[in-house]
Amino acid sequence: MGCSEAKPTAEPNSANKDTLKNTLQRKDSSSKRTLPTGTSFQEEVLLYNPNSNEEKFKSQKWDAKLQNSSYDKAFLNWRNEYGDDFFKSVKSGPPPKYRWAAWKTVLEVSKIWEEGVYQTLVTEEVKKTAKCFHLIKADSQYVFHDYLSSVRTSDKNEMISKVENVLVAITVHKPEVGYGPGMNYIVAFMLLVSGMKEEEVFWAFMAFCKGGLSHDKFKLCIANNVYAKDSPKPDFLLSAFNILCEADKLRLHLDQVKVTDKLWIYSWMLKMYLTFFPFGYCLRFWDYVLGSGFAQVVVLSAAILKSTMQLFQDKNFTQCYHILNSFKHGDNLPTPEEIIAIAEDTKLSADFKDFIAENNPDGRVIVEAPQIYEVVEETGIMAGLEDEHLPRPSIPVSYTHLRAHETDSYLVCRLLLEKKKKKKK
Repeated sequence: MGCSEAKPTAEPNSANKDTLKNTLQRKDSSSKRTLPTGTSFQEEVLLYNPNSNEEKFKSQKWDAKLQNSSYDKAFLNWRNEYGDDFFKSVKSGPPPKYRWAAWKTVLEVSKIWEEGVYQTLVTEEVKKTAKCFHLIKADSQYVFHDYLSSVRTSDKNEMISKVENVLVAITVHKPEVGYGPGMNYIVAFMLLVSGMKEEEVFWAFMAFCKGGLSHDKFKLCIANNVYAKDSPKPDFLLSAFNILCEADKLRLHLDQVKVTDKLWIYSWMLKMYLTFFPFGYCLRFWDYVLGSGFAQVVVLSAAILKSTMQLFQDKNFTQCYHILNSFKHGDNLPTPEEIIAIAEDTKLSADFKDFIAENNPDGRVIVEAPQIYEVVEETGIMAGLEDEHLPRPSIPVSYTHLRAHETDSYLVCRLLLEKKKKKKK
C-alpha cells in the first residue's frame, strides 16, 4: 500500500507520522492489484516490519503462548488461565497473523456461535424480503471507496457482496439491532482484518452488540447503531465524554467556534474511529479498546483531543473542521502509541465513574445512533427515524441523501440549508 515518504521537518516524530498516513491517499494505478486482506492488510496499513527487534520479540511471545494446541483452543486457554496477561497483550497489539483470532477471543464469539444459522440468513430470497436491503446495497457500494479503487474489480465486488451479506444477516437475525449509519464501515473493517471471513464477522458483530466485555470493570457495551425500545438515551457516551473533558480548554474553544459534537466526537465513537483516522490507527485503537474495555473509547477520544489541542488554538470553524478532517490521512497526528500512552495516563474522575455506574446498573448499555438526517424537503434529504423498529424509513432515497450519508452529513445539510436560505433572500 503506497504511503508518502516522510517529509523533512523539524517537528519530532514526523517520520512516524508520515509513514502511518492513511492509504486512502494512495494514487490509483492503471494496473489493478489483488485486495489485501487479513494478515496482508494489517501488515500494509501498519507498515509492519517483522524483522524489527520489537516485532520479533512480540511474535516470539505469542508463538510461545499458542504452540502445541489447536488455534481457537490455544487462545481460549490463554484467556482462561492467564487472563490479565492475555488482555494486556491484546491491548499492546497482537502480531498481524494473530489479531483477528485475538479479537474473537476477547468478544467470546464461540459462546454465541450457532452452526448453520448464518447460511440461512444470506439467501437471495431473504435479501429480497429484508426491509433495509435497498439501503444496505446502496451504502455498501461506498465502503472504503478510495481504498478499493486500485484493486481488481472482482475483488471489489466480492467485498461489497460480503458486506451486504453480513449486514442483511444482522438485520434479519436481530431485528431489534436493525441497520444504521456506521454499521457498513464496521463490518467492512472487520472483513478486511479477518481475511473476508463473513460468517466469523457476523458472529463477531453479534458478540460486539451482545453485552459488556467480561473483563471490563465498567461492563460497558458499545452496540453501535442499535435501535431498541429499552435503550438508554443516545447521548450516553457523549455525556460521559463531556464529564471527562468538562474543563478542557480545547473542548470549550470548539464549542465557541460552533464545531458541534456531531461533527467529530459523536461520529468518532459511533463508527469506532473508522473513516476519521487511518486504518493503522484504527487497528491499534481497536486493540486498545478491546483489551482494556469499551469505556476506553471515551478515554481514548479524550486523549486524541489532548494530544492535538495546540493545532486548534485561535482557529475559526473552517480551519478547525479542516484539521479534524485531515486526521483521516494521518496529518497532524501523533503516533497511535503516543495517543494510547496519554489514554493510559488519564485519571478517571469520580464523577465519570459514578456516571457510568448510575447509567449502567445491570452491566449493559446500548448506545443508539443519532438521528443524522433532518427533514429538508427542498434538498431531497430524507427524514430521520419514523418507524420504531427501523433505523431509517424504507423509502427510495435521493442522490443528495447518499452523498450526505457518505460525507459528513451535518456539514452537507448545513451547507445546503445555508444555500437555500440565501436563494430565498
